[in-house]
Amino acid sequence: MMHFEAYIDESGNTGIDLFDKRQPFFWTGTMVVTQGVRFPCDITSIAQKVGSKELHGSKLGLRRINEIAKQLIDIIETLNARFMFTRVEKSHISAMRLADALFDNVNNPAVTAFHYNVPFNKKMLAYYVDIMMDEKDRKDFWNIHLAGDSEEFREFLIRFRSKIERQFPKSNQRGRQLVLDAIAWGIKEPDSLLSERTKKPEGIEDFRSLQYESPNLVSITTLLHGLHYIAEEYEMKATKIIHDEQSEFGKYIQHSFSLLKRIRIDQSNQFLLHEVKDSDTILAELELGSSANSPFLQIVDVVLWMMTQKVDKGKDIMGNARNLMNCIISRSNIFHFSSKHLEADLKYSFNEIMSKPITQQKMQSGIKAMEKLEASRQQQMRENNLLK
Repeated sequence: MMHFEAYIDESGNTGIDLFDKRQPFFWTGTMVVTQGVRFPCDITSIAQKVGSKELHGSKLGLRRINEIAKQLIDIIETLNARFMFTRVEKSHISAMRLADALFDNVNNPAVTAFHYNVPFNKKMLAYYVDIMMDEKDRKDFWNIHLAGDSEEFREFLIRFRSKIERQFPKSNQRGRQLVLDAIAWGIKEPDSLLSERTKKPEGIEDFRSLQYESPNLVSITTLLHGLHYIAEEYEMKATKIIHDEQSEFGKYIQHSFSLLKRIRIDQSNQFLLHEVKDSDTILAELELGSSANSPFLQIVDVVLWMMTQKVDKGKDIMGNARNLMNCIISRSNIFHFSSKHLEADLKYSFNEIMSKPITQQKMQSGIKAMEKLEASRQQQMRENNLLK
């Protein structure tokens, strides 16, 4: 089996501020090359050609990138490099944190493992929350989440319940009731739903530090998913992973990466309980490196900046820079974490369900299973004094 190296850069360090309108998305860019490959030229001479010591996309701008685009294309093709991008909508993090708080069946008896651990069902419940939260809701909940204030959370949920009752589509009675039941428990026991942020279980590594709430850290799971995907697609394993050391969250990124790289959640079937598997795809620990000492990181910096200009800012890239952009795109995968992607993912899964034939026998069997599950859920709520 072949081995690969990965070089990672970020689009900027934003901390735990999710609502900076100038930077609604957080990006990472990764270049994947075969283990031990040599960089084919002196990158310093290329940088000097455009009046710089190093290649940094934001400092060069499109005009100067255009001047060296042909050389960058030659480098990428010689290295046979592939690129991977993650794009995280920062305000979406708040909505998904609320969804996790509400629907984690370990903490909320109004929800079952069937609802939280089956990917399609979990995404559907998360989508209900996402579409109901406006910008104020997201900001309010995010502040509560960071502070771990259970009384403020109770007041927030009372307001949010009123919103659900007024605005949630009455055509979807089952979804509406599930959300309202989950909220009812939160109003009754708000501290239990904030416990993942406020209480450290004995013997468990403390992830309550607010540093772990930054988009930089949230993107790690998406980044690892992408690395696993590329590794499996090309039947390779990672033996070196270098992250640009400029990130102020470096040590937290390293820690999270070290713990999460060993596992992979199999969600190949969206309609079955997801399975957590051991993984040996990522053999290396994440290292921090300087772009000054790594031509690979300098290429990633330029490539990532160009991608954000095209996708987020909609810039029309012309000339040789356009050829470079096309070269990058032809060798890229992009992984999204956003409201639009959640909606698109659900539509795809729903169409997949509707396209499959189902017999009357299977239909009746499914109805009976759902009735049994709902009876169990209702009993669980009665035992926790949510129903009389």
